[in-house]
Amino acid sequence: MKFKLCPGASSNMNYEEFQSGKGDDLSRFIDNAKTIPFMSKYRLFILKDVDKLKPQEKEILASFIENKPQSSFLALTSDKLPVDDIIARSALKFGKVMNFELLQGAQLNKWITEKFAEFNKCIDPQALKFLIDSTGNDLTRLELEIELLITFVGKSENIKQTDVEKMIGKSLEVTTYQLVDAIGFKNADLALRILEGLEKNTRTIAAALGLIGWHLRRIWRAKKISFTNVPLARAVAMVGVPYYASNTFLRQAEKFSIKELERGFKALLKLDKDIKSSPVNGYRALELLIMQLCR
Repeated sequence: MKFKLCPGASSNMNYEEFQSGKGDDLSRFIDNAKTIPFMSKYRLFILKDVDKLKPQEKEILASFIENKPQSSFLALTSDKLPVDDIIARSALKFGKVMNFELLQGAQLNKWITEKFAEFNKCIDPQALKFLIDSTGNDLTRLELEIELLITFVGKSENIKQTDVEKMIGKSLEVTTYQLVDAIGFKNADLALRILEGLEKNTRTIAAALGLIGWHLRRIWRAKKISFTNVPLARAVAMVGVPYYASNTFLRQAEKFSIKELERGFKALLKLDKDIKSSPVNGYRALELLIMQLCR
């Protein structure tokens, strides 16, 4: 949908994701959806978990759906929304309601292959199978792995099973991206499962803390820049995030508020000092920190 409505180099400038029930995301969603496209015919806005909106917020959103600009396309997601819900009725009246099942088999293989093709890469059948076996069919996690694999192989056009084996579960950078993603979704169970893949020595834990802090600081800088009327997608490029990683980074930036990021910085700093100045078990302390950040 994104590449059909917002093709070309300006695609990220015309695409934004928002989370229902989180701060002022609904008002920002509506305000941004009123703006004109940037070097494109359309803009695409995603609002996730609309079933979590309060009744009054649903009425506001339904009214906007009826009067939105023709250049703005809205995609509203929900795990479960009754057919008599005001949002469901508005979607049926002014758009379409679609059900999406997790991709499997040939459909999943095709989706992954096309993702690599967008960056002029080809993945071997054995590598494709190993990637799916290692990651599953969660498209969010797969997209992250694909972006990191593209970085890992560099100029090589062909991705082999050995490339996937070397990266999946072994790269500290991969683990960091996955942890930040899980923390952003407040998914403590997933974050702790990802953490289990780390070596439990002091050096690895210290390096993981440094990478998590560095990654969260980049998200913080991008959000701060976006508050100066710079679109978040442009702010992401300004903090040095490459194009192929921008989708994941944008999704992560939308999941964190400035207060959550600053709280995370303080907690990371305290944990780093505790590990260096006391006989605390770094791995267990990092587990507790993740659970704290996922609240």
